[in-house]
Amino acid sequence: MFRMKDKALSGMDGDKLNKNFWTYAVLLSALGAMTFFGVCDPTGAKFGRGGSGSVAAKVGGEKISRIEFQRAYQRAYSQYQRIYQDAFDPGQLRLAHTVLRELVDERALYLKAEAMGLRASDDEIVQLLTQEDAFKGEDGKFSDETFKRYLDSNGYTESAFLEDIRRSVTVQKLRRFVADSSYVSQKAAELDYRITETTLDLSYLKFDPQKMDVTVAPADIDKFLADASGKARAKEYFEKNPAEFNRPEQIKARHILVSYKGARNATADAEKREKDAARKLAEDLLKEVQTPGADFIVVATRATDEPSGKTSGGDLGWFGREAMDKSFSDAAFVLEKGQLSGIVETPFGFHIIRVEDKKSELKQTLEAAERQIAENLLLKEKRPQIAKEAADKIFADLKEGKPVDQYLAQYHLQWASTGEVHADARYLPGIGASSEVGDALVGLKQPGELFPRVLDVRGNFYVLKLKQRKEPDLSKLTAEKRKQLAETSSLQEGSQIFAQLAKKVEADLEKNSTVWLNPDFLALDDAKSRENNGG
Repeated sequence: MFRMKDKALSGMDGDKLNKNFWTYAVLLSALGAMTFFGVCDPTGAKFGRGGSGSVAAKVGGEKISRIEFQRAYQRAYSQYQRIYQDAFDPGQLRLAHTVLRELVDERALYLKAEAMGLRASDDEIVQLLTQEDAFKGEDGKFSDETFKRYLDSNGYTESAFLEDIRRSVTVQKLRRFVADSSYVSQKAAELDYRITETTLDLSYLKFDPQKMDVTVAPADIDKFLADASGKARAKEYFEKNPAEFNRPEQIKARHILVSYKGARNATADAEKREKDAARKLAEDLLKEVQTPGADFIVVATRATDEPSGKTSGGDLGWFGREAMDKSFSDAAFVLEKGQLSGIVETPFGFHIIRVEDKKSELKQTLEAAERQIAENLLLKEKRPQIAKEAADKIFADLKEGKPVDQYLAQYHLQWASTGEVHADARYLPGIGASSEVGDALVGLKQPGELFPRVLDVRGNFYVLKLKQRKEPDLSKLTAEKRKQLAETSSLQEGSQIFAQLAKKVEADLEKNSTVWLNPDFLALDDAKSRENNGG
C-alpha cells in the first residue's frame, strides 16, 4: 500500500511544499465529498467493461475510462440534486454532456501542463496526501489502513487514485504558473481601489413601453390587414396562441380537504383517521365556514389535509373541468361566485369548495379576432418606439438645461433613486444589469451630471443623473493593503488568462480532431429525459 511513500518522504523539501500547498487545497478538501458510484449509480446505465463501453472519451493519446465518467457523474448528480431538489432533471440539464466535457477539458489541460514540464512528481503527491487529515490514524500520522479503507469505499485502486491526484495537481500547477506570470502594479491596484470603493447615488426616470399611452387608429388597422404580410402575421398569432381565443369554462376556487386512512395521497396524519371520523370532521368544518363572518382562508389553512393548501389557504387557482376529479368538478362548476358547496366526496377524501371567480367558455374565429390581433401587434411595435422617443426628448432637454416638468406629467414619470452603488457596478437597483453601465458611471463627477446616453435595459429605457458621489478614504490604503490589492488583482488577471488558455487548448484539440466522445455516454441525457417524462 502506498508504494511511493518511503521514497518520497526521504527527500521532500518542506518549505517548497508549504509555499505551494494552497494551490492544492481545493483538491484535497474535495476528497471527503467523493462517493463511490457503486453504492448508488444514478446513470442507470450498464456500460460494459469491454468494447466502446469501457472508454468514455479520448483526448489526444489519453483515454477517459467508464469508471472516471461514472465517478464524476455521481459527484455532479449529487451536487445538482441538492441545488434543484424536486425540480432536478439531469436529462434537461444535459448533465452527461457537461460532465464529459469537463473531463475532456481537464485532460486537455493536463496534457498541456505535461508538455510544459509541469507534471506533478511522486514526491509532491505523496507529501500532499500524507498531510491530509482524511488519511491519518488516531496517532495523527498517515495510516495505510485508513487510506486503503478510503480507496475501497470510493471504488479506487491505488494506482488509479494517484493518477487522478497527479492530473489534478498538475493542472493546478499550470494554473499557478499562469497566475504567477501575471503582474499588476501597486499603482494600478490603487486606481482599481479608487474605482471599486467610490460610491454613487443615482436618480433615474424609467420609460416602460407597456405604460405608454398609445392608440392605434382604425385606419392603421385597416391598412395592416389590407397588406398580405399583415394578414399573415395576424393569422400566425391566432394559430400560435389558441388559449387567447378558445378557452373552456374555468373557475377559480379554494377547498378544504379532509382525508382518511386509505384515501388517495393521504398524509401520515390523515392515515390515523377513519372514514366516518373524517366525514364528521368535514361536516363540522362546513358548519364553521357557513357561520356569518367566518374566514374560509383561515379555516382552510388550519384544517385542510392538503399540504400545499396549508400555506395557500386552500387556493386551487384557475382550472377547467378536466383538471379535477369528475365528482369535484361536477360540484364546483354549478356554484356561483362566492358560493359554498356541501360535502363533496372524491377518492382523495371529503371536500368543501368555495368558488372565487368564473370565466365563461370562449370561442373566437380568426375573422372575429383579427382586428384585435392587428391592434395588439401594432401597439407592440409602437410602444417601444414612443418610449424611446420620449426618453430621447427628455434626455436632450435635460442636457440643454431646459425644464422637463411638463413631459414628466405627460408620461406620468417620477424620479427614483438607485441608492448607493459602486462606481464599477454592472447592476443598478431598480434598473437591472447592463454591461454598458460600469465604465460610464466612473466618469460621473458632479451632482446633476447626466449619464452619457439613454440606457436600454431589457426593453425599458432610462435617463440617469448623478445625485451624489463619495470618494474612498485613501488614508485606509496602507502599504500592506496596497500589496494585498496588487496580489489579488494579479490573481484575478491570472484566472482570466488561464480561462483563455483553456479555451485555446480545447479549440486546438477540436481543430486537430483529437477529441472523441463516446455517443453511448452522451445518449444518457436523452435516456434521462425520457425517464423523467414518463417515456
